[in-house]
Amino acid sequence: MESSDERAAQNEVLFRSVNEQIERLGRESDQRHVEFVCECSDVACAERIQLTISEYEEVRSESRWFAIVPGHVAARIEHVVRSTDRYLVVEKDTPAATEIVDISDPRD
Repeated sequence: MESSDERAAQNEVLFRSVNEQIERLGRESDQRHVEFVCECSDVACAERIQLTISEYEEVRSESRWFAIVPGHVAARIEHVVRSTDRYLVVEKDTPAATEIVDISDPRD
């Protein structure tokens, strides 16, 4: 049976895969900020985050990092790595969550 930590990590991986597509489209535009989806663990979340392509690339430099809306931290599986006025960067830190995000990273 799947644990709640695993489900939460899988939700975040799903949102990250959507953002990978958004990033590709954003590279083709001349907009300073691109609207990404919040990569939090709440599958019902529909909030958006404004990031530059450079900011998104910085988040994606680590497979365990995710960009989320402030206030969407799932403290049981992650901790805040960086805080800005527009978004937070969180890192997965439980064994179940880190295993899922590591093997699901499309860039590895």
